[in-house]
Amino acid sequence: METIRDLDEALRITGGSRELADELYGQFIDELPAQMAQIEALFAEGADGPLREMLHQVKGGAAVCAVKPFIEALDSLHEDVKARAGADQVRDSLALLRQRAGELLAP
Repeated sequence: METIRDLDEALRITGGSRELADELYGQFIDELPAQMAQIEALFAEGADGPLREMLHQVKGGAAVCAVKPFIEALDSLHEDVKARAGADQVRDSLALLRQRAGELLAP
């Protein structure tokens, strides 16, 4: 399995501070369940604009934490929504995002 978090990259982003990198990661993980619930709700509503905005917002936190597989799943879903891809493709991208979120939230 891919590495979920690129700690070297997270440390580079935080100027070498492991404490800050861990604090930001902890905050990101704490907020992720609510963010995923909001993504799911916006998807169910068919609110493409707000969904794209939410995905972009979540990506900001994910980028600081250097969780590359999750970022890749966010990007995939964002592009599918933006391109108005077929419903099956969007659902598949959302399923991958759920999987990556589950990997991050696993104990």
